[in-house]
Amino acid sequence: MHLIAVHYVGRHGENVFEDREVEFTIGDGVIANVIEGLDIAIKRMKEGEKCRLDIKPSMAYGSKGNPELGVPPDADLVYDVELHSFENVSISNG
Repeated sequence: MHLIAVHYVGRHGENVFEDREVEFTIGDGVIANVIEGLDIAIKRMKEGEKCRLDIKPSMAYGSKGNPELGVPPDADLVYDVELHSFENVSISNG
């Protein structure tokens, strides 16, 4: 299992709809309200790395969008991401 700490800023056009720091387990991003496209892309990043991601609707909010965040249906999104830490976490059966 990999626990990551990341900061990201999500944009649709000029609209910043999300700017947050979050920790979550890779593959369980949905629990932390992290879109699938970010969860997958972060797996390929190295600790300390920064990148810009262009994410298609099918890997984000799809045909429904996210009205709470102001993301319209079928929106292409841009995320600026910085991976702060990437830790291996073991689970004990005890």
